[in-house]
Amino acid sequence: MSIKAVSWALEQQISDPIAKLVLIGIADRYNDDRGYAWPSVAWLATAASCSRRTVQRKVGWLEEEGYLTRQISDLGTETNHYGLSLEGGRHTDTGVTALSPGGRHSSVTRTIDNNKNNNKRKQLLSDWSPDDDDRKYAADLGLDADDILTTIRLWDEQNGNKASYASVKAFWQGWCRREAKRAPRVLKRQQSAYRGGGNGDWLPGSKKMYSPAEWEGLNDAVKKYYINHRPDMISELRRQGVEI
Repeated sequence: MSIKAVSWALEQQISDPIAKLVLIGIADRYNDDRGYAWPSVAWLATAASCSRRTVQRKVGWLEEEGYLTRQISDLGTETNHYGLSLEGGRHTDTGVTALSPGGRHSSVTRTIDNNKNNNKRKQLLSDWSPDDDDRKYAADLGLDADDILTTIRLWDEQNGNKASYASVKAFWQGWCRREAKRAPRVLKRQQSAYRGGGNGDWLPGSKKMYSPAEWEGLNDAVKKYYINHRPDMISELRRQGVEI
């Protein structure tokens, strides 16, 4: 816990109470020696008594307003690194902070946030496209790069196409890692439904071969898994005249 960071957060004039609670929560986990905080989204949701999606929206707003900087984790987790604008603080248009060190309001000279300079070095997600290496990264995880890109574009559009990152490549890799971890669970549920319900013990790849008729009965997600992971099966099905 950083007393300096929490005191700074408390002094900020933020009309949105949830956003301020999120900022205070981040400040509470700020490490003075390292210069950043790394609380999880789940912990911030608890601290601010709101949902995870609300935390993510408020963090995005705080970043846009210059209260903090955010480095997205490349480990596929919800624990990111947050830097705070402690030097000079983030001031209102009137040039008055919420509290002065003496406990009274004081007029100050409005300064340019360090974060604004940092934002200039960030790249808008909407202006970025994956290169061959990025597509290969997705393919190596058994994912379709075009499907991943479409999902990301829709997500970004829903949020106003405002997402920007110091390393969009790291954002891409983190997204792909999360999708790769989620895919086997989704496939298992879909296959269970196809087999008539129940939990079952089916896992992708456990069946040695499908006949053309069985292949046609599979859903698209299961077919995509086998296309990416079972070239031997796909080759045999094509030999038998199945168009894949």
